[in-house]
Amino acid sequence: MKPFKFLLFLLIPFFSFGQSKSEKENIDRMLAVSDSLYYADQLIPSLKIARQAVKLAKKKKYPKPLAKGNGDISYILQDLGMYKESSHYAEVAEKYVAEDDYEMRAILKNVTGYNYYGLKLYDKALAEFRQEILLYKKIKDKKSIYMTYMDIGDVYEEMKNIDSSNYYYKKGLAGYAKLDQKDKKENYYNFSTTNASIGLNFLKKKNTDSAEFYINQSIAILDFYQDSFRSRPFFLYALSKLTLEKKEYNKALDLSFKAIKIEKKINPKSDIIYLYQNIAGVYAAMHNAEKEKEYLNKSIKMGDSIETEQAKSIAFVINNILNDEKEESKKLQSKTYWIGGIIFILILLLVSIGYINSQKHENKKEAELLEKDQILLLKEKETRQLEKKLNASFEETVQLAKENNPEFLTRFIEIYPEFINKLQQISPKLQASELKLCALLFLNFSSKDIAKFTFTSSRTVQNRKYNLRKKLNIPSDLDINIWMNTIVNGD
Repeated sequence: MKPFKFLLFLLIPFFSFGQSKSEKENIDRMLAVSDSLYYADQLIPSLKIARQAVKLAKKKKYPKPLAKGNGDISYILQDLGMYKESSHYAEVAEKYVAEDDYEMRAILKNVTGYNYYGLKLYDKALAEFRQEILLYKKIKDKKSIYMTYMDIGDVYEEMKNIDSSNYYYKKGLAGYAKLDQKDKKENYYNFSTTNASIGLNFLKKKNTDSAEFYINQSIAILDFYQDSFRSRPFFLYALSKLTLEKKEYNKALDLSFKAIKIEKKINPKSDIIYLYQNIAGVYAAMHNAEKEKEYLNKSIKMGDSIETEQAKSIAFVINNILNDEKEESKKLQSKTYWIGGIIFILILLLVSIGYINSQKHENKKEAELLEKDQILLLKEKETRQLEKKLNASFEETVQLAKENNPEFLTRFIEIYPEFINKLQQISPKLQASELKLCALLFLNFSSKDIAKFTFTSSRTVQNRKYNLRKKLNIPSDLDINIWMNTIVNGD
């Protein structure tokens, strides 16, 4: 439901008064250009212009453009998968929002809620969305309340709580039915996809009759508003899942291929991993292992490609855009606190020297014990590394990993199929990005190296390893690299 919420930002500059007209209009025009670029999927240019507008607004101390500009930046960073950075800008935006500006405060709650959703902090996401509803109730914005019910339904669906998900989806649809025709027409896309989402939820419960009813409701809305393009791929996907459940395999394939064709026509770079995976599932049901593998590989390759492009975008944003703000902040702090900083460093050095001298003897003993333990661990790892290096393709695979080559996972699966099969036996729903992380751990890459070669932070890698432990039920006291190297042989 995010596009609807972001559209509200476009209106905010036109309700600001009491400021220098020419300067204010210039900032508003910049934000409008940023909005246009955002909807053209030009995220980096949109971000650059929004940052420039925020700089000017900050210099002139214009609160409403500061709120909107930082809010826009928050949305853009969210689309780039930079959820923590996005939440930071949402917090900054909130500082410039008037206490009684319930609409803007509600929009920022939505941004933060989806950031928590992206970080898989679902309880926090639900809390933000519920606060959003309370704010919309203050201004009696029923349409936005109904949309937020659907956001809550999305969270519960991700939590595998199908009953709660459908409850909130239906609550949103019930509200939609009460809207006037103008509001219905403006928001039919979201309500159509919500019907399809309910249908998919019922499929998970093997209730094909209810699933078919809601999926047909979805297409009925599209037909009513003569939408032959915009949301068809998702509907076709839902219908394909339904026909797969009915064992109408050829029809399921035909629907998925049609969805891919439309997605590529809308945007050649569309993320169609879910469609490739669905096609692989159909071929699996048809016992066509060759075709199943072909489309699984396509989904993996696309996942790798998307991850690589996203990593490049994030690196560019951090190095060329967000760092400007950090540099400005550093300069300001250095002017104000440089004397205090020097004094603090001197004190810290004196304390550190005294502490080092007093602890030297004790640390030496601990270091010796630690060194022995590390030697034992290293020998164990080296033994396993030597065994793997017997495979002539090992070095090639490692090099592909270091280059973050999109072909890495595909090549790894060819060389170590038993390892991948074992992982999928343990957890069949592992995503391509998770399989890639398992492969890197199998090759004994450290968290630092993984972060370096995949253009992510060490904290992100640690979070992914933690989520992987949960999915694969790896004991917390067991080295995850060692675990990866033992599952095939069952050591």
